[in-house]
Amino acid sequence: MENFFLELFSLPPSEALYRIMFWYFGWLPIAILYVAGAVFLFRKVQRIKWFHTQKFIVLAIDVPENNEQSLRAVENLFTYLAGAHKNLNLIESWWDGVFQLSFSMEIVGIDGYIQYLVHTPAHFKHLIETAIYANYPDAEITEVEDYTIDMPSRFPDEEYDCWGTEFILSRPDMLPILRYKEFEHQFGRPETQYKDPLASLMDLYSSLGPGEQCWYQIIVIPTGFDWIKKGDELVAKIAGIKKLTKKSLMERAMEPVSMVGGNLRLRKNKLKVFRKKYPRWVLKSKSAWFT
Repeated sequence: MENFFLELFSLPPSEALYRIMFWYFGWLPIAILYVAGAVFLFRKVQRIKWFHTQKFIVLAIDVPENNEQSLRAVENLFTYLAGAHKNLNLIESWWDGVFQLSFSMEIVGIDGYIQYLVHTPAHFKHLIETAIYANYPDAEITEVEDYTIDMPSRFPDEEYDCWGTEFILSRPDMLPILRYKEFEHQFGRPETQYKDPLASLMDLYSSLGPGEQCWYQIIVIPTGFDWIKKGDELVAKIAGIKKLTKKSLMERAMEPVSMVGGNLRLRKNKLKVFRKKYPRWVLKSKSAWFT
């Protein structure tokens, strides 16, 4: 080991640096990337295995035509789904491959027939039923077969022509999107105001002919309370409030030294003021260490 360092320090600086960066420790970044890639690949494989062990069902929701309910009921329904959120530990997330399952709230039109559906993990069936019955007591819930089973999984297909798209948020998800109040026609008494944000979609579905289908799916993933912190940060940014940054470990470690240095500077400044106020001979007569 001693000969190694003697040989290394005897080399020109450029060659010594080259050996350190490429000969001796050049493999380290590659090894780190390899290990990180292997860990993430293992996690992905475990997630796929765990996902295939889960059972999903499709529930058909039928609401009577004369049902009068405000759109706030839909908001309350989604609030119920927060009960499906689960906090995962490192073993569950990285070793067992467990992740947060999602729900799919769907409006499907097949040959002109319209149906509301919920695609949900089987063990959350009672949660969905409770959320719907709490807001729509007269609703009927029936377990049905998945309508996507008979559809081809690869396109282009000889029998079906398919087109699809995905709606994503153009701004941070803490900001409100188009609200149901903006769909209201403000005329007459509040109880007679017309509110139907799905009117254009329903017209499209009812115009579908034989062999035509249209699927509208909203993927809902229960989450924790991290979004509150992000929301507060966004509000502070919009309001122009300066964000308080946390002190680093080095800054916290240097706090005692800074306090000592600050006290010494304070005493030195007081000493300067005292010297200006009193003549030098008075300082000498009072205390020798002031000179």
